[in-house]
Amino acid sequence: MKIGVLGGGQLGMMLSEAAADMNVTLCFLDPNSEASVTYVDGDLTVGSFKDEKDVIDFAQGLDVLTVEIEHVSVKALKELSAQGVKVFPQAEVLEMVQDKGAQKEFYKKKGLPTADFQLVDSREDALSKGILAPFVMKSRRGGYDGKGVSVIRTEADMSNMFDVPSVIEPLVDFEMELSVIVARNEAGEVRSFPPVE
Repeated sequence: MKIGVLGGGQLGMMLSEAAADMNVTLCFLDPNSEASVTYVDGDLTVGSFKDEKDVIDFAQGLDVLTVEIEHVSVKALKELSAQGVKVFPQAEVLEMVQDKGAQKEFYKKKGLPTADFQLVDSREDALSKGILAPFVMKSRRGGYDGKGVSVIRTEADMSNMFDVPSVIEPLVDFEMELSVIVARNEAGEVRSFPPVE
């Protein structure tokens, strides 16, 4: 089986290491010719996973296409799905994941617990709504690993607000953050990986 992965960073490197003893061939698309997967002999194609043509060209001859970063060309994934390429997660799921506001609205609609939130279009929009510190401001698009997140603790921090469409959440009192990965195969079987702090 030949699996294509959009992105060749640290997660791609770990995926490559985990798949080493399996009967699969992994190949990666990443704009960086020295991406992390090159340290584990990853089959790397240099190109942009955000570029529709690069993604479509890369996917030719693959059995499955997946991602190690969500900031990819959804338009390309939709086209590839229409051509019969197996794309996991599906383009529509990634499209929602790329927008933190859409994620929060999905959680609310489905009755999933989440911090209270407000959606704002800009810094001025947030100020006009009378939002006061403390809060967390998350840009709706483009953020990851803490990028696109600004913690506003005091009025003096208000100058650190983003001027882009964002999600505003109150500060949440928490002891730890846990991550649980759940996977489902095409037969509908579900497996959960152990929680990680």
